[in-house]
Amino acid sequence: NVMGKQYRRLYKMLNWKYNAWDDFKRWLVEGILAWEIVYDRLDKPTEIIGLIPIDPATLTKKYENNKWYWIQYKGIQGKERTLLDSQVIYITYQETNCITRVSYLERLIRPFNIYRIIEQAQLIWTITNSSYKMKFTIPVKGMNKTMGMQTLSSAMNRYKEDIKFISDTGEITINGQSTMPFNKEYWFPESDSGSPEIEQIGGDGPELNDNDQLKYFKNNLYKISKIPLSRFDQESGETWFGADATSVARTEIDFARFVNRLRNQFSQIILKPLKLQLALSIPELQDNN
Repeated sequence: NVMGKQYRRLYKMLNWKYNAWDDFKRWLVEGILAWEIVYDRLDKPTEIIGLIPIDPATLTKKYENNKWYWIQYKGIQGKERTLLDSQVIYITYQETNCITRVSYLERLIRPFNIYRIIEQAQLIWTITNSSYKMKFTIPVKGMNKTMGMQTLSSAMNRYKEDIKFISDTGEITINGQSTMPFNKEYWFPESDSGSPEIEQIGGDGPELNDNDQLKYFKNNLYKISKIPLSRFDQESGETWFGADATSVARTEIDFARFVNRLRNQFSQIILKPLKLQLALSIPELQDNN
């Protein structure tokens, strides 16, 4: 089987046994992938001998003399070269002549950032309002300015709490400890200048404990990802698998079509060189081209 043999050979050239998923993920992130098709000879090629990844940003497509060409490193003296369309594999997530997003990932950046901001705002609000705020008034009556500052500094060091939130891991530390203290007691001796005063300050500010708002932005992120919301909603009655089409939600059908479009576009990476190699290997196909 000539087709099967050539398919396996090209598959091995792409190293897709190990790199197929990485290439697909890179395509969803960057939006464009490109390879150069290397032949055994350019004047009368008989076989494809290599598929070399190239930077898509260095390629410019050009139509001339009723043919498509690719100009690599256009305008750079000493590096510019012209490639035939049959020498280049070029796939893009963005449809031709359409003003749209460059890649799949770019669609998700804005809703993800908004969702993250709302989530962090609610988290910070919850943490800051779950603790008591204390106001300390330290008596310095009868002291000179230097002694007053020393007394105030000593009190600040004694009662100060260092609270840190690590956004990368979600950890919070209080005075270097990962466990939160549940209560504290302060004892003061009576002095000639009086006793320190401690006053509790209530948590003022807008109410941010709104789960519906967070859920809205999360669902908006899911919607733009094109993945059916029912896959994330455990309480949803919709099904996303079944023996026949009647048991599949409409959103699942749309998502399946979207996935098929991605697969069809990505498959051109191996289908284009396969068609070219078959045309070189089978004279009848070459004559038809």
